[in-house]
Parts: sequence; C-alpha cells; structure tokens
Amino acid sequence: MLGEGLSFRIRILAILHFCTTILTFSLGATLLGIVSSAMVILASLSGALAIVLYFVSNTHFATVAVYVHLVILLCMIAAVEIVAGQTSGAVWVLFQIFPALTVLILRQPQSALIAATISVLILTTLVLLELNNLVPVQLLVAVPILLFNFGLQIFTLLALSTVIAIISQSERRALEQTLQAQMEAQAQLDHVQRLLTEKEQLNIKLEDNLEEVHERERQVVEAQVRERQLDQTIQALMSPIIPVTDDVIIVPLVGEFDDHRLHSTGAAIIRGIEQHRAKILVLDTTGISLISEHLAQMIVQTARAAQLLGTMPILVGLRPELAQSLVAMNIELESLVTYADLREAIRFALNKVDQRTV
Repeated sequence: MLGEGLSFRIRILAILHFCTTILTFSLGATLLGIVSSAMVILASLSGALAIVLYFVSNTHFATVAVYVHLVILLCMIAAVEIVAGQTSGAVWVLFQIFPALTVLILRQPQSALIAATISVLILTTLVLLELNNLVPVQLLVAVPILLFNFGLQIFTLLALSTVIAIISQSERRALEQTLQAQMEAQAQLDHVQRLLTEKEQLNIKLEDNLEEVHERERQVVEAQVRERQLDQTIQALMSPIIPVTDDVIIVPLVGEFDDHRLHSTGAAIIRGIEQHRAKILVLDTTGISLISEHLAQMIVQTARAAQLLGTMPILVGLRPELAQSLVAMNIELESLVTYADLREAIRFALNKVDQRTV
C-alpha cells in the first residue's frame, strides 16, 4: 500500500478529472449545441478513466496508473482536433499543464521530465499527422504559423518542465533536510530524556546512601589532585631541563605554548638555572613549528633573566621562517648567541666552560 498522502492526491485528481469531464460535456451540449457520438465516446472514456484511477490510487500500481492516465488524457486532447475536423494550434497549450500536474501529484522531480517527454512525443505525432494530411483536419491558420506555434510550445514545454524539476528537487532536498533535522532533534530529545532519567535514578541512589556520596567526593578530590600532579609532570616533560655538564643545561622547547605553559616554562627554566647553578643555558627551538609573539617574548625575557643570573643564553634551531617571524614582530635578538645545530651549540658551550675554568 502507498502512503496516504499520494493516495489522497491521486483521488483528488480523479475526482477533479471526472467533474471536469461532466462539466465540459454539459457546456458543449447546452451552450454550443454540440452533441455527437464522438463526443459521447470521449466523455465516457474520460469518465471511466477517472473512475479507474480513483480505485487504483491505493495500490502499488498507482504511480504507473498516473502515467497511463497522462498518456490517455493527452491522446484525448489530441483527438479533440481530429473529431472537430479543424485545427488552429490553440489546443496545444493544454499540453503545458501536465508536467506541473504530474509533479504536483507524484512529488518526484523526474516525473516532470517524464511527463514533458510524453507530451512532446504525442504533440509531435499530432502535428505530423495533421500537416501531412494523414488525418482529415482543416488548417485554420497558415502552416508557418502552425510550425512556429509548435516550436514555441515544445520550447516552453521543455523549459517549464526543467524549471519545475529543479524547483521540485530543491524542495525535496529541503524537505529531506527538515526531516533529518527533526529526527536529529528527536534523537537529542530522547538523549536528554535518558539523561534526565539517569539523573533521577542517581539522585535516588545519592539520597539513599550518603556515605557513598562522601566517598565519591573524596575520590573526586583525589582524582583532581592526581590530575594536577599529572599536568605538572606533563608540563615538566614537555620542557625538560637536561644537564649536559655541571655548568651547561639544555631546555628543548617542543609543541604549542598557551599562556599557562609559557609562564610555567619560563619559571621552570629560571628554577633550573638556580638549581643546577648553570653557567650556560641552551634553548633548543627545533621542535617549534610556529612561533608566536608571546612565545618569542618569553624566550627573550627568559634569556635576559638568565643573563641577570650570570648565565649565558644560547638559542638553537632557529629556522629561517622563524627568524623572519621574529624580525616581523620586532623582537631583538642581538644579545643572544644563536646556532642552527644543537651539536655546534653544545661544542661552543663546552669550550666556553673550559675557557672560564682556565
């Protein structure tokens, strides 16, 4: 069985079709005085077609029935000119409504193109039959005008069906996105509901056992203490102070630095200088991919603080792009000894220590 929405739309189409058939036949008979066996046959066929469409609207054949219904209606419109025995091309404009009508019923973007293709084929067949005198009709306008009208109808039909297909596709995507958003919102609502239920259950447990609450609080405090200790350990490992000799220490700077790490690293370097009584401090920036203005200022300030403590700062691993960044930030490095290679910096530091010792 099909969705209720599609079945309802098809039934509305069938009812409107049936009422239009009766109204058209009645007006033709009363106002125009036109009653013929051909008109009776067409009206009967049209009414029967509407009834069949109504009863198959709730079956798996409903979509196929809509297309069959479309083909028969187009053939009946084409037969009107043949029955009338004359043509001016005015009836051809009725072919324009079927792509929009098909999309309105089926709500499928491709149905507009299918309906347009069927309309073009039937209209082209009708024009060929009439212009080649294969059916007995009288041309009320000149052939060039008919051909121009035919071309205009085909162009309008194709253009209109394309626009309708594009608009229908956009609306369908918007509808799918809306449904997806509703599903996600419902999922989030269900998740929140589950959280609320779990919270209520947890509150009941907490009320039933106060000792368990106190134990959990103690565990949370201990976890926070361990977390702070772990954070301190991580900070120390991220900027370790490595003593090469009693007088030389190396501090490799690795990774990214936020404000907290900048402050803690600078303070840790100063403490390391005091602890090891270092004469030379080697700051290795090889592990830094991007240097910020705050990091550059921390390096310069730490180097100056080391100089005030009697320690010679050496900057190592400053790549060209980092040097250009420092120059662009107007960071002064004239007072610092710089080396591109850590080995050369250590060799220089050891020689410097030996010279001081001598």
